[in-house]
Amino acid sequence: MGGECVNSTGFFAGDSFYLYEYCTWCIHSLQVHVPGRIPNKPGYFSMISVLLIEDDRNLLGITRDYLAKKGLISVHTATSAAEALELLKTRNYDVIVSDYRMPDMDGLELLKNLRASGNEIPFIMFTGRSREQVVIEALNNGADFYLQKGDEPKTQFIELENMIIQASARKRAEDSLRESIRRLSDIISFLPDATLAIDRGGNLIAWNRAMEELTGVPAHQMLGRNEPDYSLAFYGKRRPLLIDLIFATDEEVMNYGYTGVRRKGAALIAECTASLASGNKTLWGIATPLFDEQGAMAGAIESIRDTSGIRNAEEARLKSEIKFRGIFDHSPVAIAIFDEKGWQSEVNHPCRDLGFPGDVSGRYNLFTSNILPPGRREALSRGEAVKFEITTSREICSPVTPSSHLDVLITPLFYPLHESSSGYIMQLRDIPEHSQKDLMIAT
Repeated sequence: MGGECVNSTGFFAGDSFYLYEYCTWCIHSLQVHVPGRIPNKPGYFSMISVLLIEDDRNLLGITRDYLAKKGLISVHTATSAAEALELLKTRNYDVIVSDYRMPDMDGLELLKNLRASGNEIPFIMFTGRSREQVVIEALNNGADFYLQKGDEPKTQFIELENMIIQASARKRAEDSLRESIRRLSDIISFLPDATLAIDRGGNLIAWNRAMEELTGVPAHQMLGRNEPDYSLAFYGKRRPLLIDLIFATDEEVMNYGYTGVRRKGAALIAECTASLASGNKTLWGIATPLFDEQGAMAGAIESIRDTSGIRNAEEARLKSEIKFRGIFDHSPVAIAIFDEKGWQSEVNHPCRDLGFPGDVSGRYNLFTSNILPPGRREALSRGEAVKFEITTSREICSPVTPSSHLDVLITPLFYPLHESSSGYIMQLRDIPEHSQKDLMIAT
C-alpha cells in the first residue's frame, strides 16, 4: 500500500471487527476484516503477531513501541536473521517485518531461505536501501510489501501498520479459503454418487472416491486436467461431459448422445451410455453451475450415477411384460387376474366370453361371489392353489353364453421375498362331461 494514510478507525458487525483506513491517495476507504477479538471486547480478537527484525536497536525499539501501542499488534523482536530463524523454530507469526541490510545474512537471503523451506508467512521488507533491483528481487522471491525508510516517521509507521494489517488479513483469508476448499473436498470425497467439479477455467478440481471406483482412474491422475481431457475416462476420446454443456441448448446436448435431457432450475439432467473400463454403462447425471458471492460463475459440479442395473431390470421387466401379454391376450384358456383383496383387475377375451366384466365399473370379487366352494378361500389364504369344477350360472359370473361346465384353477401370486399374496390368477377350461367332484391341490 503506497501513499499517505492519515487516519484509521473501526467498528463491530456481529462477531466481526472491521478496520477502515482513510487514505488521501484514494477516493474510497479500504476495508480490512480482522477476524477475532479487539481490546476491551473479551473473546473477540486475536492480536496480529509480528516478528520484527532490525539490527539497529534504537529503530527496533521505536518501531516496536509504535506498532504495539494500539493493542492490535503484538511484536517479537530479533536483531539478526539467525536469531529470527531460531524464533521461527519455536512459534508461528502472522507477519515478518525485516530490515534489508544486516550482518551475516541480509533480509533478502532470509526471505529466500524461508520460501525455499515452504514457509509462506507474509513478509515485509522495511529498509533504507532504495535500489530498484533489491525491490524487484524481493517481490519476485515472495515479499508481500516493500517499504523504504527515510520518510516522515509518523507517516512511515502508519503505512507499515497498514501493510501489516493487510498482509495478515489476506493471509487469514487465504487460509480460510484453503480450509473451506479442504472441507468441501472432504464432503465431495465421501458423497455416495460419483462427483467431479471444475473451476472457472475448466480445470478439474474434484474427483471423488466414488468417481475413482466408477471409472477406475485415481484422482491424482485427473486433478488439474482441463476439459475435454477428463472425458477420456468415460469415452476413451475427448468430448464434452454434461458439466461442459450446462449452458448449451437441449438440441446441442442431445447431439452428443445424451437422452432424457431436462432442466431443473440451473441444473442440467440427462442420461448417456459410456465406455468404461468395466464395460458399457448407462449413466444418469446432473450438472449445475457454481457461483461466487458476487454472482459470477466460479465453476461447475456434476454428480453421476450408474443406472445400468435399473435400466437392465426395466428392460427385463418390459420383456417379461411382452411375453405375459402375448400369452394372456392370445391364450385359448379363460384367464382372470385378481388383486390381493380379491378384486378382478384384468380378464382376457375368452374370460369375457364367459360373462366376466371387462371394465372397472363392473368389477367382480373372487371372495364375495359364489364361485369358491367351501374351504377354498382358507386354502388360498395359506398360499395353496385350489382346483375345482363349476357349472356357470348368473349368480357366478352373469354369463352371456349358455351354461358351461368348467374346470377352475386358482393360484396365489407372490412378490419375490414376500410371504403374503399379492393377488390371484384364475384359469377356466371347458370340460365336455360335467363332474360333480371337487378337487383341491395343495402346492
